[in-house]
Amino acid sequence: MKYTIEGFSQEYASTLRDEKNRIDCTDLVILRWFVDFQATGRMEFVDIGKDRFFWVNYKALLDDMPILSISKRALYDRLQKMVKFGLLKHHHHKTGGNFSYYCAGPNYSNLLASPYEANFVTFGSKLPNLMKQTSEPFGSKLPNKDPSTTDPSSKDIEKRKRFTPPSVDEVRAYCQERKNGIDPEAFVAFYASKGWKIGSSKMENWKQAVITWEKRSGNKKRQDDGPERLITSEEAHRNLERAKRDADMRRMEGGQ
Repeated sequence: MKYTIEGFSQEYASTLRDEKNRIDCTDLVILRWFVDFQATGRMEFVDIGKDRFFWVNYKALLDDMPILSISKRALYDRLQKMVKFGLLKHHHHKTGGNFSYYCAGPNYSNLLASPYEANFVTFGSKLPNLMKQTSEPFGSKLPNKDPSTTDPSSKDIEKRKRFTPPSVDEVRAYCQERKNGIDPEAFVAFYASKGWKIGSSKMENWKQAVITWEKRSGNKKRQDDGPERLITSEEAHRNLERAKRDADMRRMEGGQ
């Protein structure tokens, strides 16, 4: 018998079965994905008592693991099977909808097959060296709902998370805070004229774009996603007016 599957004890996994269900290789692949991802510190989590539960974005998981070739419902069922056998615990987080969070179950440690894997025994505990909450969200930045629930409020959450172009005053305040000398009108005019895109991609974080401009103005290097030089205030005004006219024209034509 091969000793491990995905780093987990095959011998112990083989004992997890009943008349209708059993833990198989696909379950262990899913569990490995979960354990490895939570260790990066990039998963959303909530603390419930002594446990730290991590949100699982079903769509993101399946996008990462197309080899699974299963539906979101089938994925949910497999996770619930692991809950049943004590490998995981499940928590419904009901803030703005019903979201699925998981942590290690009481039998998870029995699967560990090496001293290295023992490092993961505590996933689901609140240890700061393993679980660092960061601003970089996992997946789509929004908790994924169980496929067994329907809640239109998640669409409202998604709308609130969409990128909103900053005003000149917002850019000015941020530039003053960073003391970078960037002309906020030039910044807004430039990206407004490009439809708030960097290259062919939609901008997600305008503050990061400001930082990129700082670096550009410091090293004088040409970047594909910005102007070759810092434009003057007069040019900025002209670009801003042109961008406003273009936006008005698109709205009149029904483009936005």
